[in-house]
Amino acid sequence: MGGSDAFVSLVDNFNQFGDAIENKLAAEITAQPVPEPLTVMGTLTAGGLGVFLKRRRKR
Repeated sequence: MGGSDAFVSLVDNFNQFGDAIENKLAAEITAQPVPEPLTVMGTLTAGGLGVFLKRRRKR
């Protein structure tokens, strides 16, 4: 039953069922870190400012 990484968790009541589902989801789903919008915007702003200052200095 299931794939190579599948597991079965036997439960006796509904409360244990909820815990088993939480454990299964935690084992199967791995969260990917997402950069914050302000971090991305700050990086782009700093890069743009650096390019602007470098061009301004060449003149």
